[in-house]
Amino acid sequence: MYKSLIDTLTVEQSSYKQMIAENDLEDAIEEKIQYIRNMYMDFLEDIKAAQNSPYNLNQKLLVMAVMDYFTDLVRIKEFHPVSKANVYKRIGYLMYWFLKRKPIQIICDQSEALYDVNERFAVSYIINELLTAINDTNPSIDWNDCWKNVPDKRKQNFFQNWLYYLTYRNFDAQSLEFSIMNFEMGFDLTFPDDECK
Repeated sequence: MYKSLIDTLTVEQSSYKQMIAENDLEDAIEEKIQYIRNMYMDFLEDIKAAQNSPYNLNQKLLVMAVMDYFTDLVRIKEFHPVSKANVYKRIGYLMYWFLKRKPIQIICDQSEALYDVNERFAVSYIINELLTAINDTNPSIDWNDCWKNVPDKRKQNFFQNWLYYLTYRNFDAQSLEFSIMNFEMGFDLTFPDDECK
C-alpha cells in the first residue's frame, strides 16, 4: 500500500534510497507506517472523531516522518554499536519526527477540531508504547500493573503536562527520549517494588 509513496520519496530524497537499500528496511518501514495508521484509527475512535472526521492522515507526511525516524536510528546504530535501540529512543525519535512533519491535518473548520491533534496523538502513542513495551531493550517495569495503580487524576495530569510540553516547548528527539526515560524513574520512586516489577 505504501510502497509507491516510499518509492517516490526515495527518488526525491536519495539519502532515503541509500538508507533503505543498505539496511534492508522497506518491510520495517511499511510495517511501522501501517502500525501508526492503525493507531490513528483507534485514536479517532477514542476522541470520538471517527464519523465525519475533521482530520486526515496525510500519507506522504507520515511516510516522510517514518523514513526520517529510520534514518536517525540507522545513524545511531552506526555510531553506537547496538543492534536495537531501547524503547525510549524508539518512542522519542519517532514522535519527534511525527511532530516535526505533523501528518494529521485538519481538513474542515468544525468547532470540535482540536488544533493540537498531532500532539494529542503523540501523547497517546507514548502511553501506548510504554504500556506494551516488552523485551530486553525496554524498561524493567510492568507498565500495565503500574498504570492501573495510578489515580485517574494523576493520569489526566500526566496527559495534560505532556500535551503542554509537546505543544508549547522546544524539544528534540534526544530530549524526548530523556523525558520518557525519566518517566520510568518516576514510577520507580512512586510505587513500591512489588507493585511495578
